[in-house]
Amino acid sequence: MRLPHRREGTLNERDRVALRLTQGLSGLALVALLVQMIRLRFVCDDAYISFRYVRNLLEGHGLVFNPGEWIEGYTNFLWVIEVAALWAVGIDPALASLMLSWTMTGAVVWVTARWARQHGDAWVVALAMLLLATERSLAVWASGGLATRQFTLFVTVAWWLGSQPGRRAAAGASAMWGLAALTRPEAYLLAPLSMGLSFIDRWRKGTLDRLTIVAWGLPAAALVTLHLAFRRWAYGEWLPNTYYAKSTGGWAELGFQYLWGVTLESGLYLIVPLAVGGVVARVRASGRFAEAAGLICIVAYLPFLIRTGGDHFEWRPLDWWWPALAVGAAQGLARVADALKQRAWALPLALGVLVYSRAFQVGHELARVDRLFDPVPKPIWVTKRRAPFLRFIPGVAQSVSTYNRVMKHLIEHGAAIRQRHHASYANKRLLHYTPVLMARGPALPPEFAIAQPSVGIVPFSLPDFRVVDTRGLTDAVIARNPVEQQKFLAHDRRPPQGYLRSVGAVLYVRPPVSSVRESLAQKALAMSFSDDVVLPLGLSLRDPTPLFDALDPKTFSFRHAVAAPTQRNRLQVDGKRYRGVEILGRFDRTLEDWRAEGTFAERSPIHLEVEGQAPVNGGLGRSVFNSFDAVKGDDATGRVWSPETKVPPDAFLSFFVGGGQGPGVGVRVRVNGVVLADVQGRRSEQLNYHYVDLRSQGGGTMQIEIYDDAEGDWGHILADHFVVLQGESSFPK
Repeated sequence: MRLPHRREGTLNERDRVALRLTQGLSGLALVALLVQMIRLRFVCDDAYISFRYVRNLLEGHGLVFNPGEWIEGYTNFLWVIEVAALWAVGIDPALASLMLSWTMTGAVVWVTARWARQHGDAWVVALAMLLLATERSLAVWASGGLATRQFTLFVTVAWWLGSQPGRRAAAGASAMWGLAALTRPEAYLLAPLSMGLSFIDRWRKGTLDRLTIVAWGLPAAALVTLHLAFRRWAYGEWLPNTYYAKSTGGWAELGFQYLWGVTLESGLYLIVPLAVGGVVARVRASGRFAEAAGLICIVAYLPFLIRTGGDHFEWRPLDWWWPALAVGAAQGLARVADALKQRAWALPLALGVLVYSRAFQVGHELARVDRLFDPVPKPIWVTKRRAPFLRFIPGVAQSVSTYNRVMKHLIEHGAAIRQRHHASYANKRLLHYTPVLMARGPALPPEFAIAQPSVGIVPFSLPDFRVVDTRGLTDAVIARNPVEQQKFLAHDRRPPQGYLRSVGAVLYVRPPVSSVRESLAQKALAMSFSDDVVLPLGLSLRDPTPLFDALDPKTFSFRHAVAAPTQRNRLQVDGKRYRGVEILGRFDRTLEDWRAEGTFAERSPIHLEVEGQAPVNGGLGRSVFNSFDAVKGDDATGRVWSPETKVPPDAFLSFFVGGGQGPGVGVRVRVNGVVLADVQGRRSEQLNYHYVDLRSQGGGTMQIEIYDDAEGDWGHILADHFVVLQGESSFPK
């Protein structure tokens, strides 16, 4: 039943002109929505988690993130299947997600118009379209690569059909709720409420027979049962792994701030009261509680939203609110205009609502953005200088500082991260890693993996790498590891101590570069995809020798590996690998057989930092050579010499040096009395790795001298772990 209203033919001239203006503005708003959808289009990093599942499905591994590891790190089963179907016929997943979201956005607009027309007149339709199309969030989540808009479509259609009589409408609404449950888990809360209201309506009117119950229950129950059965069979769980990863305890304070932020930005302080008035009038006119399903679901969802702290994305979990609020508020505006005895009043009332409810949204679009990440998201400030119209809106002008303060608090704690942030982050990642994806080829040995905190674009670009998500979305162990302190919403999980090493996740990636030399200048390992696409890999292994030995030298290059056992030391130069054959100085508690003279020799120079010295880092073992004296400090001087040793063929010498820099301190390497290298520190207590080329000195006599002739500031030298390495071709196979 529709609300009482006057037919267009009974409107006076003033009302007809106002209606035409409202319809014209609604049309312009829909055009502006299309422009905004195109301008704000993006695919966020999180979408590529699903895309990696899709890739593995199409390549025959099943719906898994890593082949062989059955963990459900997604909550959008139906969306994954749809993207897989489009990718199977040659449509790129990012493009497929945009096509799906844009199509479903058009469908949401159409269904909302039909829903408004079902319970109102042309005024209500025009007002609903004006309110819906001008909501910035509708344009934002018309893309993103996530199933957000699909869920909104299913929920809106379910409410629309659920407010209609008949078994066919009931069956359609039930099917929509089933599809919604396969798209987003929120449907498990919303569906029982909405279907329960329809059951109550039919029971009150005596139309709740068995066939109606079957029509309402069977489609949703069948879809949900099949999905849960698949989840249990494939993953061995009733809940997705993401539930455990993101359920880090309540954060109500952040949730209230999230709700307050969207209230200010979308004018919910005006929209919601109008919607309540419209819905109440609709329920009274029709006698059906199902007319209030949308509003009741929103109210029921609030405790969950607040307790969880909102969401990492800006207003994404509220996307399904906008159609119901637009229809309800449109009817509320029409009722207020009728109470004023002039339907034409609906237009200025609607424009007033838009001025207040869209002021901060326009201000956000006009805001200046310098550095979105540094390295975490930065607030985007709405200012009266960039948006001078804010000065002339009573109440809004005084709320700018409050709005900015709320958004700053949210973003600093990982909530309501703006579309600009996500688009910038994803575009930068795609720019870096697309060359790796295009040059797909090499893979890591299966016993090793990448540890990655952001498991979207990077793992998608490395399909042949096993990736461990250090935030737990796709890792069952990390997802269940207790959170010590909540700092960044839904991103506070950390691996248990020792877990990453136990599963071989000992590498981490940097953006690809154009040469092995550039890669090794950044990280210890370089993986060549092509001549000009090289991926730097960092290591979290103290002894990376087993990893290096397992890697194909045609693909992987490394700088060095340092270990206490002689033959676990490695060096790679010009594509050739060298293995440790003799350690000339460990400096583990003693000078060993090195000869010393000078004032620092009065006390043993073999130690880490002493009183008055900053912490010493970078050596190997329990102590290093350190000429900083416990009594004289930098004023201690002296020299030490290694025993003379024969240089083997095809050899290098490696060692660590730190401390002072200048002519008075350093390490000299002599062969046959000629100085081949003189290495100093960098005015730091950090020891750095160095090597000396001895390949042309085979058979010569080598001696190492550590000298400290300097006094005063940085008048000391640190050294450790002198190793002779020989080419692996010199060793028997």
